[in-house]
Amino acid sequence: MTNRTTMMLALVCAVSAAGCAAREQSQAAATEPAAISQTQMLQAYAQSYRLEKDSQFDASEQSIRMLADRGDDFAQLRQAWLAYQLGDYKLATARYSTIVTRYPNLVEARLGLMLPLMAQKRWQDAAVQARAVLSQYPGQYIAHLRLLRCEEAMQQWDVVDAHATEMIALYPSDPDILIAKARARAGRRQVNEARDAYAVVLTRKPDDEEAQLYLKAHP
Repeated sequence: MTNRTTMMLALVCAVSAAGCAAREQSQAAATEPAAISQTQMLQAYAQSYRLEKDSQFDASEQSIRMLADRGDDFAQLRQAWLAYQLGDYKLATARYSTIVTRYPNLVEARLGLMLPLMAQKRWQDAAVQARAVLSQYPGQYIAHLRLLRCEEAMQQWDVVDAHATEMIALYPSDPDILIAKARARAGRRQVNEARDAYAVVLTRKPDDEEAQLYLKAHP
């Protein structure tokens, strides 16, 4: 093979390789999603909130799906919330669980996960999430309140009584905590103590129907 022939073959190969590389880059650019501007992101969130306000939860989720698919953590958190609002508790649980696995210390995700778990009456699983939050932040109010609801649902009346009493020392004007204590006394069939506890509830929330009915039934 002459030197001229060798040079011609090398040139052809080089041009061919360059052409292949260019085609590969072009194909990659064609398949790679276009960047989303800050304006587009803000518009997507604004639309999502407007639709949520109108109870259009599925459409609200669709508005931010492109952001979630690109790895936007907050969009994924909203997807979980919107699935819960839509009543798809299994999907909401799955979405929240994925976020909790990725960010074990994200309090909002654990508190969010409690909601679909409680809606499915998975009280023990929900209680686990509350305790995980409280192990980090012992005074986290929402975690305490939801844990109380789980303990009530499981009829752990001794636990509810002790837990509510502890919380009343911190939040003495909170009717939700006071009513938990009243329910615990009623659950333990301590009529006099329950009556007294429900009477205290009415000093904080005079129109509370549950307290009114109990006191009417137990004069």
